[in-house]
Amino acid sequence: MKKLLFVLALSLAVFLPRAQAIINPPYLGFISNEVFDQLTTVTNELAATNNVVANKKLLKVLLGAQKLIAKTKTNHVGGAKSLGVLNKSLGRSVLSNEFNPLIQGTADIYVNVFHNLLDALEDRVDASYPGKANEAARKALAKFEAAIDSADTNSNFLLVLKALGAAAKGEIGAQKAVVKAENAPAPPSGFSATIAGSGEPTFLFKPFLGSIGAARVGNAVNVIVQDVKISGGGTRQRVLNMSFPVLVDGTFTYTVEGAGNNWDLNYVSSLTQNGNVSGDAFEATSGTLTVTVNVAAKSVIGTFSFNAPGENNPGNVAQTSNGSFSLTWL
Repeated sequence: MKKLLFVLALSLAVFLPRAQAIINPPYLGFISNEVFDQLTTVTNELAATNNVVANKKLLKVLLGAQKLIAKTKTNHVGGAKSLGVLNKSLGRSVLSNEFNPLIQGTADIYVNVFHNLLDALEDRVDASYPGKANEAARKALAKFEAAIDSADTNSNFLLVLKALGAAAKGEIGAQKAVVKAENAPAPPSGFSATIAGSGEPTFLFKPFLGSIGAARVGNAVNVIVQDVKISGGGTRQRVLNMSFPVLVDGTFTYTVEGAGNNWDLNYVSSLTQNGNVSGDAFEATSGTLTVTVNVAAKSVIGTFSFNAPGENNPGNVAQTSNGSFSLTWL
């Protein structure tokens, strides 16, 4: 409930001119407002009480907090660091009952902000090209996420604050890694798969670029590739055809005959020799395709595996476990 209350307060603060510091980094506006109110109270008490020593001590704590908040840089690293210092000073003062809920609520705001940032960064990485930069970005995001989860689930508030500091620094690393992933060039165009078990020796299906076609038809991309070789006095022709949905940028996983994420694949291998044609057609019955889509660049990059029994001879199964491609559709 506490987190919900502070999220509600955060949304309401949009309508309060005084509270801009609450809705922007370093999110210390709630604490700052309370410090101001308590300073007013203590100052008035100093003029009306003989308990000067106690009030001067509290005044020093409040003035120190006010100065710290004013000097805090408007970023997550500075805010998380100052929140830890404020917890030590205000959270242990005679006004701890007033400040502890505000400090803990501010920590909740950081957790929520970090979760939203993580989601946005993950979407950007999903839309970037596969490769070393993409992998590095995912590792940086995993580190960022681990720190957020620690801050979100730890029962020790001191460790929560420590995790927030780690998350703030992790965000910086994640941001840089994501930008590198976004700026990484697309892999070279190509298509490759080692196909085995199709009633012929295992071979590397690696057609030249001129025999690869990719076109978007409606909400799907169709890919047709062919490999033609002279074999044993005849001509061996192999054709692989696949179709999968392409709607928005991102990385997606499709399965053969899957519900809502269907991927179709068929493969034909034929030998023309002395005017006679032999061979078989294979329709995939299982398999997985992982593809990264960039709609603006008309680019699809993926890896796949499949099993496909023959139509003429169902016991003759064509399969691959290492298919890959990088293509641009028409």
